[in-house]
Amino acid sequence: MKINDTARIYRLQAYQSAERSREGQGAVGTGSGKRDGVTISSAALDMARDTYEADELRAERLAEVKESIQNGSYQVDLRKVAEKLYESFMR
Repeated sequence: MKINDTARIYRLQAYQSAERSREGQGAVGTGSGKRDGVTISSAALDMARDTYEADELRAERLAEVKESIQNGSYQVDLRKVAEKLYESFMR
């Protein structure tokens, strides 16, 4: 009868011993001078800027639609609604 899975225990002990030796060498949190860093590419910055601008335009459009609904001047294009419904059902 097998009570303990000794292979798991040995792997855990090997991992713990490797961690202790790394800590002793100064690789983990001892101020070795190395720091993690993140660099954001110019393409990513452009995408973020475009997303922000699109959000501003979307908010402006939403405010216009809300205002037209409130004052009763909002017109629903029934042909577009029907086309979109048809497209979604045909998928």
